[in-house]
Amino acid sequence: SQIELAGKQREALVGAGATVLHQPGTDGRVDLRALLGHLAQAQCNEVLIEAGPTLAGAALRGGLVDELVIYMAPALMGSAARPLAELPFASMEEKLGLQISDIQAVGSDWRITASVGQASA
Repeated sequence: SQIELAGKQREALVGAGATVLHQPGTDGRVDLRALLGHLAQAQCNEVLIEAGPTLAGAALRGGLVDELVIYMAPALMGSAARPLAELPFASMEEKLGLQISDIQAVGSDWRITASVGQASA
């Protein structure tokens, strides 16, 4: 089922100067490829996606991510913790390679910048 913004919500966003675009996919979610195509036509050449595991996984599986910026806290989470991205790999051969270009300490966290789709060591 598609979820659309209620009329008053849409009007409020448009009234505040936002552009509201409806890009439904076949699975009831946003068609990310169509959305990025629309943004490219509007000359938006860089898009930041700050996302949870569902959206992050969809963007990665769709081949729509060039670079990841990951903030890693010095903590180990249990097996019930939510993953960085939903990537339903069944074996190590299906892994997604990353090429790390930068690692920096940010307070007590680490910021890791990596290109997607490169061979990993």
